[in-house]
Amino acid sequence: MRSDIYIRDIDPAIKTKLAAMAENKGMSLNALVKTVLEDYVIMPDIRHINDKYENLFKDMTALYSHSIEKNEEVIAENTALLRTILDMIQS
Repeated sequence: MRSDIYIRDIDPAIKTKLAAMAENKGMSLNALVKTVLEDYVIMPDIRHINDKYENLFKDMTALYSHSIEKNEEVIAENTALLRTILDMIQS
């Protein structure tokens, strides 16, 4: 469903700047204002998705770091065992 919005009492300087921006982008003033409004409304959704992605990245990084620490411990234990076995073989 389409609907219209009429904005009254806009500062003429603002309208002039908007018109210049629209012209620079090869758009009509209406198309520019519509795009600005759409972007403004969508931004909270984008921020929310971005926050979720950042939290997921932090969680995955923490898991990866923990996994690396555990792997380093296992490698150290295996190295010690192999040295012990090697010492036993050489004795």
